[in-house]
Amino acid sequence: MKLLKKFSWRQSIKALFIVFSINLGAIFVQPVSAHQVEIINSYKDWKSSQLKAGNYLPDSDCNIQGVRERIQTGRRVVNQGFGTAAFSYGDINRDGRQDALVVFNPRQCDGGNALMNSQTAIVILSNNGSSPYLIEDKKLENLNGLPTGMWKIFESVKESGTITGTAYGYTNKDARCCPSIKRSFTYTYPGQSLKLN
Repeated sequence: MKLLKKFSWRQSIKALFIVFSINLGAIFVQPVSAHQVEIINSYKDWKSSQLKAGNYLPDSDCNIQGVRERIQTGRRVVNQGFGTAAFSYGDINRDGRQDALVVFNPRQCDGGNALMNSQTAIVILSNNGSSPYLIEDKKLENLNGLPTGMWKIFESVKESGTITGTAYGYTNKDARCCPSIKRSFTYTYPGQSLKLN
């Protein structure tokens, strides 16, 4: 019986070591590419510029009290903060280099739900100029092609560079939380409209 306990203990330690090694290996097997590092840094620069322009509130002020203080002191009322960004990579402008679609749902700083259907979507494109990447933060929000009353949620970019998403809309019976009309779409840069599927 003692031998069995000793064997089980050693097997447990060995199993833990193997699991740790596999997880550690996975970290090093999937390094972030140099292009992805540049893309992430470009996104951070964009966030800083948006904060300086007053388009978003910093995390420290994105709360009911922060919004109230802005109103009381007569400053511009901004009611959104940054949400957690999701990055999707592909060759969007088809120049042979990696680009990115970055999306996040803005946080509503006063605790309401007016932004529940909102999304910020930007494309970070490889560039031959002085900056290795440039950001287009208006292009995707100004696209045409959806039926009246529907809004778009961008989801990912394929390796080929085609951006995919879903358009949502309500029927008269739908609650605000749960739109029942859904249409998938694709977008190919640098066009002006979406292609509904």
